[in-house]
Amino acid sequence: MNAPAFPLGSNQNPLQKENWQASFAAFQQTENGCDSKITLKQEGSGVTTGVRLENGKLYAPLAFSGSKYLLGNCMQFAGWAQANLKLNFDEAQQTVFGQIEVETVNLDGVSPIIGGIVTPFVQSSLNQRVNPITVLRGQQLALNLPIAASDGTLAAKVKDVRSEIKDNAVNLYITYDFTGIKGVQTTPPTQQ
Repeated sequence: MNAPAFPLGSNQNPLQKENWQASFAAFQQTENGCDSKITLKQEGSGVTTGVRLENGKLYAPLAFSGSKYLLGNCMQFAGWAQANLKLNFDEAQQTVFGQIEVETVNLDGVSPIIGGIVTPFVQSSLNQRVNPITVLRGQQLALNLPIAASDGTLAAKVKDVRSEIKDNAVNLYITYDFTGIKGVQTTPPTQQ
């Protein structure tokens, strides 16, 4: 797989009339050889990208490199970000999602002035472009148990999923809504 890469855009909406010129200029700079993107790396800046379980939280250090067109130059940078990963369940989609929240961005060898400009781009790009992360889909959690003796199927739809980080493990507590369906079924009933 290729390393995940995301555009490093501004927080402005390019569809607003006053931002058309800025968006066009940004597009031209990409054409001139400056990608204006951030790429997540397996390792960099003394950090290994991954997820750690500490103090009841999921921490995600993220090593990265990137470029941004600033002040007439293509600025190359590298560093790492400290992020939290929070898990939440969307009942309508029957999916457990992860949400990365970048807390800090650390740039290597960049002056504080330039760092103050680049850091918000990195933080907002990671927060907006990476999320949400699909952790578990409903099909992986749902139950469909044919019970031949009763000529029926016991089905369970996920009602809620709560997570707890304890003893270097993520524990998921799943609440089900059970229903009985007449007839033995081999595939889960369609969710409505």
